[in-house]
Amino acid sequence: MALGSAPSNMRRLATRNEHQFVERAVGPGESLLVATGFCQKPFTCPAGRFNHDCSYLSRSTSDAATAFPAVCAGCAIRVLGQSALRAGASFAILTSAADIAHDILLPSLEERRFTHALFAVCPYSVEPMHLALLSGDIEGYIVWYEAGACANYDQWLRADGGDKPERTTLSPEVLESMLQLLERVALHRQVTGRAAQRYVQTEHVYRPCDAAPL
Repeated sequence: MALGSAPSNMRRLATRNEHQFVERAVGPGESLLVATGFCQKPFTCPAGRFNHDCSYLSRSTSDAATAFPAVCAGCAIRVLGQSALRAGASFAILTSAADIAHDILLPSLEERRFTHALFAVCPYSVEPMHLALLSGDIEGYIVWYEAGACANYDQWLRADGGDKPERTTLSPEVLESMLQLLERVALHRQVTGRAAQRYVQTEHVYRPCDAAPL
């Protein structure tokens, strides 16, 4: 199922369709950011839970299989992060609202560090995130979790401080749609000859590096 045709759990941000998103996200001076919440991590994540870290993404490369512990097998962060790397996109594990503002929104406003986004958040956060990304002149898509999400402000406030006893999940259809879109971006980057081999974590964001013509 293509992301552009998904009837629910998705919202476009100043993007007419997938084709426009793919074409513009890999253009000169453009930068795509893929992000999801720490709450998608397994409870026994090797890197810890309430942080921006993923031990797998810190050592994986785009052109070779990287071993990972059994606990990481079903982790959407690992899967999305690896797909984002192949697409030449930055990747962020979202924690608090303050960190999102400092690491993503302000750099986008001040220096256009990120111009396109593919974000997964809880339904409670869709409206404020939508407004924040548009205010930063960021276009793209927001999708939201199917299960485990915060249901009210009190739950959201506790999660913002790291108290999140539930593990959130995306629906299989939405996750597959995100992966398909990232695959389209990756294929377009191959055509243009721009690729990334690994991630380096800078200011809480995994940034693609070693870009070189294929």
